[in-house]
Amino acid sequence: MTTSKEFGGTTLVCIQDCEDRAKEVLPAQEFNWYMDCADEGQTMEDCKKAFKRYRLRPRVLIDVSNRQFSTTILGHPVSFPICISPTAGQGFADIEGDKATARAAESLNTVMIVSHCAFFTFKDISLAAPNAMVWLQIHLYKNRKVTRYFVKQAERAGFKAVVVTIDSPVLENRRGMKRR
Repeated sequence: MTTSKEFGGTTLVCIQDCEDRAKEVLPAQEFNWYMDCADEGQTMEDCKKAFKRYRLRPRVLIDVSNRQFSTTILGHPVSFPICISPTAGQGFADIEGDKATARAAESLNTVMIVSHCAFFTFKDISLAAPNAMVWLQIHLYKNRKVTRYFVKQAERAGFKAVVVTIDSPVLENRRGMKRR
């Protein structure tokens, strides 16, 4: 049995369905922003190949009627150990963007890691989902005052942790950004 979700009359059952639907409904500039990959898409292709190497190993004749996925992350209870990763530009896809994602994290009782490049203020995101567990994702800026500013804003908004991204010392090589 497969799980699917209907969006605007289209049943989405895989990632390619989601990409195809996004191309139908998003303006070209926004769709291209999401699909524009660093280094001519090499990283995305490498990730897809790596993900395809994962396999589910069925366990037959084992009682799985009582499964427990809940755990704690940094001392906070969550319903399952999967967090929503930071995604800049959510407002391109949906007017509620980061706020809608925070509400989803709240309803699923899991962590949302908010990009420091969110469309909404950290306070607005927190107000949209007051019981969500949200963390801040940030790069370490050369000007540490900028980094401190973001961390202070997140702290005031009730964010519970900071996730530091250290793999982006320079902007990625995106051909599409160079053409704009």
